[in-house]
Amino acid sequence: MLQGSYGKEPFDLRLMVLRLLGKLHIIIGVTALGVLLFGGGYCVKNVLLREETLYETTSIYYVEYNVEKELEVGTVHVNQTSWNTYVQTELFLDAVQSHLKENNTLSDGSKIVLSDDELSATIQAYLASDLRVPSTKVTTNHPEKSVLIARAVEKAMVGEMTESLREITDM
Repeated sequence: MLQGSYGKEPFDLRLMVLRLLGKLHIIIGVTALGVLLFGGGYCVKNVLLREETLYETTSIYYVEYNVEKELEVGTVHVNQTSWNTYVQTELFLDAVQSHLKENNTLSDGSKIVLSDDELSATIQAYLASDLRVPSTKVTTNHPEKSVLIARAVEKAMVGEMTESLREITDM
């Protein structure tokens, strides 16, 4: 008889192993049930009911506002809602469309053709806690398409956006 001590109590190792072997069917059943419940739920959620894969491209800009001192940046009335409005305007979308026409061929030879509504649905603007650091995010279902649209958005932000907003001196 193999005996040890667990704390200050005597412990019979052989008896414990025999009882464990006697309850082995319960242990295997509970383990299999856990695998089916948790693994099955994970499989259903992440494999069967998986959403469409989306690809995002983020571009970050540094904006110099038309203010006398750097401390007056807070007096500029440009916030995240303003940036989202700017990137959804017809002027901005037309600029993006014109830049996109310059380079809109995917590697498989197809061309990117988007209406203004489809294009505006892919573009969002975000503003960090610093008003001088806006960013744009392009989200599509094709990685190469995201990159090409993001490049066109960058050109429009740096070019036409800087020229059209009187609050901005440089981007």
